[in-house]
Amino acid sequence: MIYNTEMIENLSLLDSYRKLKDDWDGNDAPGFCDKTALIKFCKEVVINLGYQQPNIYPTSRGSIQLEYEKDNGEYLEFEIFEEEKNHWFSDLF
Repeated sequence: MIYNTEMIENLSLLDSYRKLKDDWDGNDAPGFCDKTALIKFCKEVVINLGYQQPNIYPTSRGSIQLEYEKDNGEYLEFEIFEEEKNHWFSDLF
């Protein structure tokens, strides 16, 4: 597998989430220091996506959100929880 720039940046971003401690958002969000399995799983997803890299964000629910948005407003979002329950939202993607 060849890693492109966006993939490397996303993998690094996921690693940086390990530094987020409880209340990282100022609204009592749980930290990611102990979410090794979640971050590892998300890194596997990022690698498997190849060149179609999403935007990645931590959430205040202790999950990680992966999203795509096209210029025309179409939107696709995946929210990955450590408990392996996934939620997704699409707006005509």
